This record gives sequence, structure tokens and C-alpha cells, in this order.
Amino acid sequence: MPFCIVAAVAMPIFTAVKYGDVVSGLAFSVVLAVVWACQLMYAKSKAKAEAETRNAVPRYDDNELPR
Repeated sequence: MPFCIVAAVAMPIFTAVKYGDVVSGLAFSVVLAVVWACQLMYAKSKAKAEAETRNAVPRYDDNELPR
């Protein structure tokens, strides 16, 4: 995450100095933010699914009760 923040701030400045165009740097920053948000949502959904399977109560039939 620190790399994403630094890159998102630095790219518009770098492209403005190097190429005289801020738009491409801003576009890169937006794409970077979207990819980061997608990764965050995916990781949260996987963590939630793992927590649900970990906390699941095993169900037994009457004939299979543990002794």
C-alpha cells in the first residue's frame, strides 16, 4: 500500500516534468487506485469466506452423533 500511495502521487509529477503532460500520470494513478480497490475487495471476500468455514458448526445426523 505505501508503494501505491507514493506511485499515485509521484506519477503525475513525473509525467508533468518529463513529458509535459499531467493527464497520463493522473490516468495511471486512477488505474492504480482501481486495481488496489479490486484487490482489497477480493481479499476481504476471501477472508470472510475463510472465517465462515472456520466458524461453521458441524452438523450430525441422529445416527452420527459423536460419543
